Amino acid sequence: MKLTMFKVSVIVIMCFGLSCKLPSITQQQEGTQVPGTYEVKQTDTLQVSSIFKQFYTSNNLLNLIDTVIARNPDRSIAMQRIEWMNSQFVKDRAALSPSVQAMLQPSVKRFGLYTMDGAGNIVTEMEPGKLIPRNLPDYNIALQSSWEADLWGKLKNRKKASYTRYLASQAGVQLVNTSLVAQTAASFYELMGIDEMIKYLDATIELQTQVIDVVETQKAATMVTELAVQQFKAQLVALQAMRIELKQKGFEIETRINDLAGRPYQPILRDTNFFDPSITSKLHLGIPSQLITRRPDIRMAEQEWMAAGFDLTAAKAAFFPSLTVNAALGLQAYRTGLWIQSPESLAFSVVASLTQPIWNRGALHAQFKMMDVSRNQAFISLKQVVNKAYNEVNNEWFQQLKLKELVDLKRQQNTYTTNAVTVSKDLFRTGRATYLEVLISQQQSMQVRMELIEARKKQLNSMVMLYRALGGGIE
Repeated sequence: MKLTMFKVSVIVIMCFGLSCKLPSITQQQEGTQVPGTYEVKQTDTLQVSSIFKQFYTSNNLLNLIDTVIARNPDRSIAMQRIEWMNSQFVKDRAALSPSVQAMLQPSVKRFGLYTMDGAGNIVTEMEPGKLIPRNLPDYNIALQSSWEADLWGKLKNRKKASYTRYLASQAGVQLVNTSLVAQTAASFYELMGIDEMIKYLDATIELQTQVIDVVETQKAATMVTELAVQQFKAQLVALQAMRIELKQKGFEIETRINDLAGRPYQPILRDTNFFDPSITSKLHLGIPSQLITRRPDIRMAEQEWMAAGFDLTAAKAAFFPSLTVNAALGLQAYRTGLWIQSPESLAFSVVASLTQPIWNRGALHAQFKMMDVSRNQAFISLKQVVNKAYNEVNNEWFQQLKLKELVDLKRQQNTYTTNAVTVSKDLFRTGRATYLEVLISQQQSMQVRMELIEARKKQLNSMVMLYRALGGGIE
C-alpha cells in the first residue's frame, strides 16, 4: 500500500512539474498617461457634474434630446447588450458554485450465464426466498452534484472578465447617449441656421420686389432699359429658388431627427436665437486627466484591456492540475417499493479526480497565445483612444477660439455690405448709381450674410464636437 501511494505521489508531482514551464507573458511597459495641460491655453476648469447643462440650455433642444434618448433604436440595442453581458457574468459566477441535478434513472440489466455475474446471480437471493432475476430492473433516484475546486483562480478570473465587460457595456450605452445627443444638437443647430437663411431670404425677396417696382417705374420714365428690369427679376427668381432648396434641406434634417427619435415625421420645434452669444459664452475645457474618467470610449477601452488580462490569467491557470469532485446521494433498488426500506436502499458515491493536461498542451499554448495577443491589442487600443481624446479636445477648443474670431469678423463685414446695399439703392433712385452697382452690392451682401450664418453653424457644431470630446453624457 505504501509503495502504491508513493507511485501515485510521484506521478502527481511529475504532472505538476510538466505544467510549471509556462509560456511567457508579453510585458507592457508604456503607460497611457496624457499631458498635464492642453496646448491651447485656458484657465477655467470643467465642472464634471454639469457639463451637459454648460453646453445645452434650450428647452426645445432638451425636450428633443429626452425624446431621442427614450426612443432611439440604437440605444435600445445597446441596453440589450448590457442585459446579455450581465447574463454572461451570472453564468461565469455560477461556475464557482457546485451544480446540483435531480436524477431519475430506470434501467434493466441482463448478464450472460457464462459470466461471473450471470453465474453468481442465478444462485444468489436478493430477498429471502427470491433469487436475482435474469432481467434485473434497477430504479435509481438521486441528487447529483459536481464541483470544480478553483485552485488557481481560473474560474474566478473568468468571472472578473465577464464583470469587467459588463461594465464596458454600460460605458457603451453612455457612448451611445453622447453620440445621440451630439447628433441631435448638431441637427437642431443646423435647422436654426436654415431658418436664419430663410428669414434673411424672405426679407431680401421683399426688398427685391420693391426694387423691381422702382426699376419698372424708371423704365417707364426711360431712365433704365428693359435689361435692368430682366436682371432684377432674374435675381428675384434665384432668391426664390434658393429658398425652396433650403426648405427641402430643412425637411430632410427634420426627417433625420425623427429617425433618431424612432418616430414618424413631425415638425421639430426650434429656437430663433441663432446668434445669441450666450449659447457659446460659457464653455470650459477642464484638465486632460479628467478625460480618463469622463470619456466612455476610454473607460470601455480600459475595461476591455482589464478583461483581456483576466482572460490571460485564466488561460495560464489552465496549465495547472484541476480538482473536480462528483457526488451523488439517493435511493436505489430493483423495485420502487423498496425505496422506503432504509438504509438498505440508500446509495451514495463521492469521486474526486485530479487531472493534469499533458498531451493537449499544444492547444493550451495556442489559447494562451491568443489571450496574450488580445491583451496586447486591447492595450494598444487604449493608448490610441487616450491620445485621440486629447487631440480631439485640443482641436475643437482651437476651432472654438478661431471660429469666434471668424464670426466677429463676418458680423462686421455683414454690417458694411448691408450698408452698401442701402447706399447703392439710394444712389440708384437719384440716378447717381447704375442698376449693376445695385445688383453687385446685393449679391455681395447676400454672400456675406450666408457666410456669416455658415460660420455661426460651424461654431455651434464645433461646440457640439467639444461636448463630445470632453466625454459628453446626459443628466
